[in-house]
Amino acid sequence: AARRLARATRPPSRRFASAPLAEISEEDRYLFDLNGFVVVPGVLSAEEVREANTAIDARIPKLAERTGVLRNTPAGTSELMAGDGSAGRKDLGGCLEWGEASAVFRSVLAHERLLPFYRALMGEGYRMDHMPLVIAQDEGSEGVPPHGG
Repeated sequence: AARRLARATRPPSRRFASAPLAEISEEDRYLFDLNGFVVVPGVLSAEEVREANTAIDARIPKLAERTGVLRNTPAGTSELMAGDGSAGRKDLGGCLEWGEASAVFRSVLAHERLLPFYRALMGEGYRMDHMPLVIAQDEGSEGVPPHGG
């Protein structure tokens, strides 16, 4: 039993990494610091993008618009973030729990092209501290201020 436990408690990066991970460029680090995100072209194939869109489209009626106190932009928020003042962002949770339709979303968690970004920006042994969700915004919708680090 002790031997099995020792194997089970090794750091995930040693258990699952099949090859040394590339580093991200200084430009990508700068863009992340500047914008809070980095665009990594070509991570998903056209088919994977279609799969993700199909999964989301099938759940459009379940989108929950943030209204009232749930809005990100209380009175006095800058015009830039407030949008038209009436449309809130829409959230759709559970994208990792949609059965086969979740495969494309799950693939992003350990995608070979994205792992260097996760390691560089969140450190070795990163973790997901809450379930990912889909955010949808109609024209005029409120913005989302930088948050969470």
